[in-house]
Amino acid sequence: MISFLAYAKEHSDSDDRLRGPHLFVVPSATTENWRNEIKLWAPRLRLLTYYGSIEERAELRGRASSRRHVDLILTTYNMVCSRVEDRGFLRRFALNYVVYDEGHMLRSCHTQRYQQLMRIGGRRRILLTGTPLQNNLVELISLLYFTMPHMFGKYLGKGSGEGMGPLLQMFAHKGRALSQKQQAQAAPSRRNRRTSSGQSSSKSPKKG
Repeated sequence: MISFLAYAKEHSDSDDRLRGPHLFVVPSATTENWRNEIKLWAPRLRLLTYYGSIEERAELRGRASSRRHVDLILTTYNMVCSRVEDRGFLRRFALNYVVYDEGHMLRSCHTQRYQQLMRIGGRRRILLTGTPLQNNLVELISLLYFTMPHMFGKYLGKGSGEGMGPLLQMFAHKGRALSQKQQAQAAPSRRNRRTSSGQSSSKSPKKG
């Protein structure tokens, strides 16, 4: 991810699709590690680490209030979802790429965190995760909708105020149907194995 951000910095003058500022949201425990790695491998990035006490964040907001001073904002899930001032500060920026580390934490669209992060502006979203997804279509569609809401908007009841309800119901139904189909297909093979096992055990061993 760092190499991509460095590439975006180098080519941003010739390609508007790569132009910052970008936002990188990480768990609090990994903030310093990400900060150090970015400074090591992409030293030309103008990095703002938006993290600290209320007073420290107020100072940061005063020092960096426009895209001319920042290529990348590094912050945490807690900062993004905490105070009105923090959310308002991030909305000042015309964010391009918004990257979420440990993106599997967004697999449930019913959480307050999910709803708050959906309000963070950004032209494109990227999820990073090393945790495999479970065989759950509802979790999958929650992640897909988070990263590409424009692709799934036609499945949402326009003006109904139901949010993702219709979309989740559709995928939940498809998931149940798929599970039932797989169970039905597996049933004959299980019966054959049991029958074969029973026949083998009923045969008496030959005497020499």
